Amino acid sequence: MVLKSSDLKSANHANILSLGGFTENLLAASTGDLTAQSFDENPKLFENFRIYSAWHHAYNKMCETSLRIHKENFERLKEEKYDIIFSEMLNLCGTGLKEVLGIKAHLWVSSCPVMDHMAWILGMPTPLSYVPTVGDLDISDKPSYLESQNFPDIEQIAKDSPITFVAADEILDFPRPILHNTIYVGGLGVKNNAKGLQEPYKSELKKGKEGVVFFSLGSQANTNKVPRAVKENLFKVFKEFPDYHFIVKINEGDK
Repeated sequence: MVLKSSDLKSANHANILSLGGFTENLLAASTGDLTAQSFDENPKLFENFRIYSAWHHAYNKMCETSLRIHKENFERLKEEKYDIIFSEMLNLCGTGLKEVLGIKAHLWVSSCPVMDHMAWILGMPTPLSYVPTVGDLDISDKPSYLESQNFPDIEQIAKDSPITFVAADEILDFPRPILHNTIYVGGLGVKNNAKGLQEPYKSELKKGKEGVVFFSLGSQANTNKVPRAVKENLFKVFKEFPDYHFIVKINEGDK
């Protein structure tokens, strides 16, 4: 199954509900040490386990907090009786919302190449000979959704997803076996702009003699946590290509 950008039709009307209320400490925990550890020249195995455990704990805490402080919003969403829910794969909170909101169909979306935990849950082959790895109870008298004894297994909900979308280009990704219901949709929303670019983008894209390169570590990476030596080396590499204009995405306050 091949999807093209010309097949994409945007909705004429959409309701957007943004849920906040999280503490700064909780938000920082979800993006903090993971970025710094990624650039450590001597990464420590158990430190990796600790960081990933803390990272998932932060996301799970955000999920629990959201279910608690936005109960009325979730009840309103449940009353809409939606047919399908799309959820992202980094954390299975969105997957669990299928049951919370009483939605029958769940479609899983991968924001990057298929990660190991996705392949394991879906039963997708991951031959390590040529597919590199991409990426770890206390119960009170008032159990939360995660502590509830009759709440379905989150991984089973993910396994039951009839379709998995991967927001990457399979031509650029590592070759790997995939299932029939795994569909690559990288670039699906990209369309030609007949009106042309507006300023300041128009001027920026004219600066490179041979072209423009946009460099970004992604939305999950905090460049403030990247070692200064790594950033200096990156800019040294950029200088080796004077005919190209580089646009670099960094976090606010980074130098």
